[in-house]
Amino acid sequence: MKKLILIVQAFLIGVCLISSASAQTLAQVNRDEVQLIRSIWGLEKKDIVSKYMKFNDSEAAKFWPIYEEYTAGRRKLGDDRVNIIGEYGRTYQNMTDAKADELANRVFSNNIALDKLQKKYYGKFKKAVSPLRASQFLQLESYLDTAIKAELQKEIPLLGELRQQR
Repeated sequence: MKKLILIVQAFLIGVCLISSASAQTLAQVNRDEVQLIRSIWGLEKKDIVSKYMKFNDSEAAKFWPIYEEYTAGRRKLGDDRVNIIGEYGRTYQNMTDAKADELANRVFSNNIALDKLQKKYYGKFKKAVSPLRASQFLQLESYLDTAIKAELQKEIPLLGELRQQR
């Protein structure tokens, strides 16, 4: 687990260096940078999953094709989240109640869609490798998601802080 934490931390430092110190700059991250981060993370994440899960050959043969499908679904939701963060970055200095409400509801919808995707693929993973192994994978996913969200959250100013600065 210590190796996993170090790998995730190294990746997150890279993401933070490529992204920025403000939501406005985060909004300006171009699609090429997002694709670069995604491709690097995709390779590293698969390696992290492989090292943590330690699949035998039989499990691996069943798990990885489902994982690839799952990752494609997550990618779309990740794009949606990047778009929400980008919009926040473009509008946070002049945030209105209506825009804040819209963005909050989009985040809720994105979270619900991710929960549905994970539940759907949990069913596929547990049939392929066992409920225990599927649960271990979901625990790892949750850990990685939480670590990434925590790092990204550090980069986004709070609306209350902005109003105090005015």
